[in-house]
Amino acid sequence: LAASPNYTLTSLSNATVVIQDRPINIWYRAHPSIGGDTADIDNDRLPNLVEYAIGTFPMAADTDPFAPTVTNGFFQITLPKAKAAIDVTITPEWSPDLLNWYSGPGYIQEINCLDGGAVWLTTQRVVAPTEGAASGFVRIRVARK
Repeated sequence: LAASPNYTLTSLSNATVVIQDRPINIWYRAHPSIGGDTADIDNDRLPNLVEYAIGTFPMAADTDPFAPTVTNGFFQITLPKAKAAIDVTITPEWSPDLLNWYSGPGYIQEINCLDGGAVWLTTQRVVAPTEGAASGFVRIRVARK
């Protein structure tokens, strides 16, 4: 070891170092041969990073994990969030034109959250301003922290 302001060297002859891996790396080791974050081995149009974030299995095609509905005139989705995926962010976004994307409570609000075991199941409702736009688009942005 070299001297550092973060620790003090003493006359010890050995030490134990515990390296804690990131949860996403543990997940990738549990699912070998699936590729990287953008790969989609099961061809369900959900890349691996999304599969990790929402708690789905990357080797089995998912039909629609977001369960979109229109309730009381509002577009809603059920957004699963894997409890173990603490090293990614999941952000629902709305766009009137596919060019400009908006998030936050002025556009999409979380109206319910249920414990689904390994995942949180949140109901998200689009409340985006509709002036000049009778419709819009929703996407789920997943990013590593």
